[in-house]
Amino acid sequence: MEIIQQRLIWLLGTVSLLVVLSRMPSHNFAKSKISLFKIKLGLSLILFGAMAGIAGRLGIIDQAILRSGLIYYLENIIGCLGGWCLVLWGIIEWAGEGSVTSVSASRSRTFAEKLAQAVIEEQSAVPFLSRIAKYLSMALDCDGLSLHVRKRNGGFGLQFEHGFGPDFAKSIENPTPPGPITSAAVLGETVVSDTPEEIHANGLIATANGPVTKCISIPLNNGSAVLTAYYSKSHGFGDTEFGIINNTVNALAAFIRRDAAGRDHERRQHVAELQASLSEIFRANSGLYSPLIISSRLIARNLPFSEMNLYIGGDGPVQSFDFEVMPGSLLRITMGHLAKAQFPFLFLSQDASGSGDTVKMRAIPSRASLLASGNSAMGKCFWIEAGFSDSCLMGQVPSDLLSILCDQVALRLDQEDALEQNGRFIQLLGAVQHLQEKALVEENAEAILRETAQVVVDAGIFPFCRITICNPGKSELKTAALAQLRPAEPQPQNRHCIPLEQTPLHKKALIEKATVIFGKDEPERIMSGDEARLLLPDGTQRGMIVPIILKGNAIGALTAGDFRDSDRADSDSINELFLANIAGLISLMLMWRKEKRVAGSGREGQKRLKVVRPEVKAGSTEPRFAPGVRSRINGPLAGILASCEYLKDSCPGIDQHVGRYLQVIEKNAERIHEITLGLTEK
Repeated sequence: MEIIQQRLIWLLGTVSLLVVLSRMPSHNFAKSKISLFKIKLGLSLILFGAMAGIAGRLGIIDQAILRSGLIYYLENIIGCLGGWCLVLWGIIEWAGEGSVTSVSASRSRTFAEKLAQAVIEEQSAVPFLSRIAKYLSMALDCDGLSLHVRKRNGGFGLQFEHGFGPDFAKSIENPTPPGPITSAAVLGETVVSDTPEEIHANGLIATANGPVTKCISIPLNNGSAVLTAYYSKSHGFGDTEFGIINNTVNALAAFIRRDAAGRDHERRQHVAELQASLSEIFRANSGLYSPLIISSRLIARNLPFSEMNLYIGGDGPVQSFDFEVMPGSLLRITMGHLAKAQFPFLFLSQDASGSGDTVKMRAIPSRASLLASGNSAMGKCFWIEAGFSDSCLMGQVPSDLLSILCDQVALRLDQEDALEQNGRFIQLLGAVQHLQEKALVEENAEAILRETAQVVVDAGIFPFCRITICNPGKSELKTAALAQLRPAEPQPQNRHCIPLEQTPLHKKALIEKATVIFGKDEPERIMSGDEARLLLPDGTQRGMIVPIILKGNAIGALTAGDFRDSDRADSDSINELFLANIAGLISLMLMWRKEKRVAGSGREGQKRLKVVRPEVKAGSTEPRFAPGVRSRINGPLAGILASCEYLKDSCPGIDQHVGRYLQVIEKNAERIHEITLGLTEK
C-alpha cells in the first residue's frame, strides 16, 4: 500500500508539471523548441510508468503479464529511467545548450552607462565608433562589428569595422543582395542569420578568430545605415542582448543626427564664404568670360571637376570657347541656337525636387555630371554642367556651388542684356529719326516708303518688310514698298494688288486697328496658305501686321516677316514698339503730304502739322533759319507728334489728366514747327 501511495504522488506531481509547462510561453526556453519537447516527453514517460506500476499493484492487469516482467520494464526502465533522462537533457539545453553564452544584467547596465558617456564626450565620428565597438564587442561577446552606410548609387559601403583586420575587412567592404546587411536595410528590421548560405552569400566572411557562423544586422535611420555583429562560435540572443542592441541603435542614431547637423552647419558656412567670394569676383570684373574663369578656378580648388560647361541659348550658329582653368579642369562656354537634337541632355524633364525653384538641379548619370538650369530676367535660358571623374563628389556641396554660380551668371546676363537692349533701342531710335528727317526733305512719297521698308530690314529685327495701302473702297491692298534681306525669288502669286477678302489676318488688323502677330507655334495665329502666298516670301515662320492709321481710319498695313523659329527670334514687345513707331511715322508723313497738297496754312485738327510760309517784307531784318537747321529741328518734332498720336490711338481709354498733357505737348510741338517755318530763308 505504501508503494501505491508513492506512485500516486509521482502521478500527481508529473501531471502538475505538465500542466505548468503547457501554459508557459515557449520563449522562456531555448530558441529551438526541441528542449521543451524533451522535458514534456520525459514527464509523460514518468507519468506513464507510474500509472503502469499502480495498475499492476492493484491487480487490474492479468497475472500472466505481471509474471512476465513487462510491468517492471514499463515502470522502471521506460517510465522512470527514460523519462528522467529526457527531463535532464531538456533542462541542460534550456540552461545553456552546449557552449551557448548569455549576457548578465549587470554587464548590460555597465554598457548602457559607458554608451551614454561616449555620446556625451566624443565629438568626431571615428573615436566615437571606436569606443562603441569596444564596448559592444565586450557586451555582446562578439568577434567583429561593422557599420555600413548607403551610397548615392543605392549600394552600401563600409564605414567602420572592428575585429576583422586589414586582410579580412575586404570580405565585407561592399555587400550586395541577398546578404543579411542589404536584407536588414530593405526590410527595415533586425535580421539574424545563422546559415552559411545567408552569411556567405557574397563570399566567405571571416574575423580574426575564424569564419563567421552567425551574425545579427540592425538597420539605422530608415535603412540608411546597418550595424552588424559577427560571431565565429555558436551564440544565443536573449532579451538582454536585444536591449543592448536597441540602446546601441538609439545612441548611433542620435550621434549620426548630431554629426549630420554639424556637417550641415559647416557646409552652410563654407557655402556662404564661397558665395561672398563669387559675388566679389563678379563685382570686380566686367563682362562674362573673365569673372567666370576666375570663379571656375576658385570652385576647382574647393571641388575638383573634370569639365564645366556653360550653355547660353540664343540665335545664330553654335560657338564654343575652351579655357583650362587648372590642370585637369576645363571650362567650356557654348552659345548660340542650342537645338534639342544636338544637346538632348539639356531638355530632359525636370525632377520633382527642382520644380518651382529659380535654379533647377538634376544629375545626369550617363555623363557623370550635375546640370543646373536657369533663366535671366530678360528670359534668356542658360545651363551650367559640372562633370566629375569621381561620382562620389556629386553631393550637396556641388549643388550649392552650381546654384550660387547660376545666380551670378543670371545677374551678369541681365546686365549684358540690358546694355545690349539699350544699344538696340538707340539703334532703332536712330533709324526712326533718320526716317523723320528724310520725310521732311524728300518730296517723293514712294521713295520715302521704299526707304522705310529697307530701314526695317536693315535694322536686323525682320528680314522682310512689305508696306501696303488700301484703295478708296477698302477692297484691295496695293503694295507701296517691299524690302527683303534674302535674294527675292520670282513668285507669281505675289501680285501688286491683293483682294482684302483673301487676307483674313490683314483684314482683322485693319478692322480692329490693332497689331496682329502671326506664327506657326499657335493654331489661332497661323496665317492661311493663300494669304501667305500672296504677301509673304517662302520660308516665313512668323511676323507682325501693324495697321497704318490716318485720322482714325486704317488706310494700310506694315507687314514684317521672320524666317527664324519663335524660340530664336527677338522679343515681340521690342519688335512691336519699333514697327508701331514706323507705322506712326508713315501716318504722319502721309498726313503731312496730304495737307501740303490740299492747301495753305490752315490747321485741320490737333494731329496735323501746320505748313505756314508767311510772306516776308522786303528789307525785313527778322532772323531766319537755313533749310538744314530747320530739318534738324523738325525731325525730333515729327517724332514727338507721332508718339503722341500713337499713344492716343493705341490707348483709347487713356486717363483725362494724361490726355490733357498729351494735348499740351502736341500743341507746343506744332507751335515750334510754325516758328521754324517762319524763320526759314527765302
